[in-house]
Amino acid sequence: MALTQVPIELSSTPGIVDNSNATAITIDSSENVGIGSSSPSSYHAPADNLVIGSSGDNGLTITSGTSSGGTICFADGTSGGAQYAGFIDYQHNGNYMRFGTNLGVEAMRIDSSQNLLVGKTATGTTTAGSQLNADGLLTATRDGNYASILTRLNSDGDILLFRKDSSTAGSIGVKNSDLTVGTGDTGLRFTDSTNQIWAVDTTDGSSRDAAVDLGNSTVRFKDLYLSGGAYLGGTGSANKLDDYEEGTFTPDLSFGGVSAGVSWNVQAGRYTKIGNLVTVSVYLYENTGRGSQTGNATVNLPFNASGSQPDFWLPISSRSGIAAGSNKTLTLYAPQNAGFFRFYAGDNSGGNNTQLTHTAFSASGVFEVSFTVTYRTDS
Repeated sequence: MALTQVPIELSSTPGIVDNSNATAITIDSSENVGIGSSSPSSYHAPADNLVIGSSGDNGLTITSGTSSGGTICFADGTSGGAQYAGFIDYQHNGNYMRFGTNLGVEAMRIDSSQNLLVGKTATGTTTAGSQLNADGLLTATRDGNYASILTRLNSDGDILLFRKDSSTAGSIGVKNSDLTVGTGDTGLRFTDSTNQIWAVDTTDGSSRDAAVDLGNSTVRFKDLYLSGGAYLGGTGSANKLDDYEEGTFTPDLSFGGVSAGVSWNVQAGRYTKIGNLVTVSVYLYENTGRGSQTGNATVNLPFNASGSQPDFWLPISSRSGIAAGSNKTLTLYAPQNAGFFRFYAGDNSGGNNTQLTHTAFSASGVFEVSFTVTYRTDS
């Protein structure tokens, strides 16, 4: 309203009235100024206020001249009139500016280093809140929950881009509700519907079959742990390698299926199992004879021979204390489904091979045999 007069009442009741003879501006004894308010300090306690509004109503208070700084307060009549619902405050002590809501609770500040803090009063990641530093660093800290939500609407593609200078270095995106991550045409897609990870082109999320390597000849991964198998050179069942194992076992000489009871000087066995193929190395040595058992001679295996194991005969040249006979070759044979090798005397003249018994082994002298053989197993 336009001021039309300064009445005599100004000397007794400090104020300026409008043309309706109502007080429009009040100056109280503390030199606070109220526009539309007869109580200039009703919203904020410190002196030297400029109040716009009225007590118990929405209003604005500007406070200055305090040692801490200046404040702009926003009153809310629904909050009790004399209280304020929001403020902007500059603090000389610390050189920071605060922004508050909810009856004076600080919600945000800009500190002396031009860092923007939301929900916190100091930089760092030990307290919950958001932080935007003047140098561009963005930090979000949340107690007991995720700290960021990034949403892309309506289409597949990048959600978050990573750049070096002006060039894109990589991205995180979405393809049919699956997460994709990578650089250019070399990326991964995490498909929870099939519990698989696919190689993809991150520019459009398309699959890349047989196009991406894992490591190379000079930059290798260390160990690979699989509970299933690896398909090598193809995707059929014949290409699946589902077992690799190395180990030791204790070979023993038996006669008639019973351990000979020999006191061995050396009794060593090692094996390597790749899929259904087993390679066995055996060395047996003793110098006191074959023991007391009788019957056909056998040496045990770490895995049973396959039920479809073809017949094979393995000549042994490294042996002592075993008499195969004249014009005979000491030979090993693994029967199908058996967990042992049998000793045979192979007939070099084309006759029948003869299985050896205890009588072919030294009764009191040295017995020594070593061999390496590969066979198939169903284990």
